[in-house]
Amino acid sequence: MDISQVLRDPKGLTHGTKVASPREERFIYCFTERGEEAYPFTGLEGAKVEAISYGEIAAVVSPYKTTGFDQLEKWAQRKSILKHQEVNGHIFSTRTVVPVRFGTIAGDPLQVKELLKKIYLQVKAALKRLEGKIELAVRASWDLNTVLQELKGEMMIEKAGVTDLQEKIAIGKRLFEVVNKRKRDIINTIHHGLYPLAADFSVGREGTEEMIVDRSYLVEREKEPLLDEVLNRLTNEYEERLTFKCIGPLPPYSFTRLEIAQGNFEVVDEARKALGLAERSSLEEIKASYRRLSLMHHPDRNPADPGAEERFRNVAQAYEILEAYCENNRWLEKGRIYPFAREDVESSVMVRNRGVK
Repeated sequence: MDISQVLRDPKGLTHGTKVASPREERFIYCFTERGEEAYPFTGLEGAKVEAISYGEIAAVVSPYKTTGFDQLEKWAQRKSILKHQEVNGHIFSTRTVVPVRFGTIAGDPLQVKELLKKIYLQVKAALKRLEGKIELAVRASWDLNTVLQELKGEMMIEKAGVTDLQEKIAIGKRLFEVVNKRKRDIINTIHHGLYPLAADFSVGREGTEEMIVDRSYLVEREKEPLLDEVLNRLTNEYEERLTFKCIGPLPPYSFTRLEIAQGNFEVVDEARKALGLAERSSLEEIKASYRRLSLMHHPDRNPADPGAEERFRNVAQAYEILEAYCENNRWLEKGRIYPFAREDVESSVMVRNRGVK
């Protein structure tokens, strides 16, 4: 499997960065249900968008020849990202999609089919979870200076008469506490109004001075009007104190965004050795070795050993790597035994779901 754009990763994964290659490859936008084989819109570089299927799933792809996104100017990178989102939006308008991290590239159609075979169960599970659902991003902001002036009036604070430094510090502390309490109350009111209509939610970059709510909600399509009603009620309730913005419907980027990468033999092999395992081991043997070594090196059992905590952490990380290797590559399993030879690891695929919180 030629998952290109290879960067080594300490967790045993490789990232979506491109290895220079003159041949035509396939840029992957998303996964969806098997269906249309071609689409009436274009993808990156104006290329035809098509579906490559395996079983009941398909990868939405287009031919791609550019050597690497990291070599593009920023404006060109931004343009490519927008095109990636545009294609996903087109597919999402009629079908369930599982978004893929921008920059994921495979080789020819046969290699795309091989990839689909290896990650079939993960994609099927994600499609089932997301079927009939949309993402709605809800944001609420306020003018902090206006809020502070209102609170000073409510607290009857008169700065002109305050000269003592300690008193000023005390007033500042009281204001800080009251602002944070008001912010928490607003967040709770908004969230408790919206969450009952959602299957899941995700917190974004909220908590800045201006942006107090930044959350995405995974909602069934037919419930979108109900959520709009709640937002209208909240907008009226807070009147000019808050500015609301709802973005969507969107593909479920915040809830499923697969990162797919080739196995990193050096990292997986180091993890195997850290747990004292043979080149062919079962998942039960991996778990047993992890339990034994984690107990042996647990800091609570070695209070006088300053290196115990690091050994304990290394054992946990090794187990995480090997567990992911096994769970993502059950097709390698033979009689409940997983191989860890170089050719097996380098033919494997590792999948991370970056959307799930």
